[in-house]
Amino acid sequence: MNFVKAETLVQEITADGKVRDIVTERIKSAAEKEAEEKEQRIRNLPEFKRDRAEGKSLGEQLAEKQIQEEEEEAAKPKEYNVCTIDEAEYEHYQNLEEVEREKKQAANH
Repeated sequence: MNFVKAETLVQEITADGKVRDIVTERIKSAAEKEAEEKEQRIRNLPEFKRDRAEGKSLGEQLAEKQIQEEEEEAAKPKEYNVCTIDEAEYEHYQNLEEVEREKKQAANH
């Protein structure tokens, strides 16, 4: 994969003291040109492109997701935990109250 161009930089100092830069690019072989074209075609495929407008970091995406979840949680109607007692459970609680009442009466007498 080519990320930079290969070139040569030559600096010359002229008689009047000025610096002159001479940049010469290395000549690429046919195989290198073909490989570069192939790489460019691959980079232009949609699955390898980034959406520049939405190119947010992972931290920003996670923070936005968390804020969105909190807003959704706040927007939900609150559900109350209401427990209903059936007949058998009611009788059980009545028996427990009677036993406690009898214990108190026995302790008072």
